Amino acid sequence: MTPKSPMRLLPAALAVLVLAACATTAPPRPAPPIAPVVRPGTPAACTTCGRIERIDAAAPAPRATGAVLGGVVGGVLARPAPTTAANAARAPGPAHYRVVVLLDSGRRLILTQPLAAGMKVGSRVRVDRSRAVLLR
Repeated sequence: MTPKSPMRLLPAALAVLVLAACATTAPPRPAPPIAPVVRPGTPAACTTCGRIERIDAAAPAPRATGAVLGGVVGGVLARPAPTTAANAARAPGPAHYRVVVLLDSGRRLILTQPLAAGMKVGSRVRVDRSRAVLLR
């Protein structure tokens, strides 16, 4: 066997170096998003839940025909009725209330609705179809 000259190996060594320099590595893949773990028996996060921040009486908007007709007929036929405690007790309270709900997400909703029994400022509610429903 005859010894190989180093000059004969030079083109092969250069070819290996060129190919190695051209090789690229793939960028690292991002980790897949981690889904929240919901264990059986635990409720999922409520996106429409919150607390009542404020309750104001809201007068229902009068209908135009009733207001005009009532004003004309009332002005012609009616005379002032004496105000008594019995008349004041029979007068209905506001049928609707403006309820301001601060959701857990930070959004603030203003709803107009009748109040449910036990509904007060600070009560925990869920908004369902534009109504605040008291949570127990």
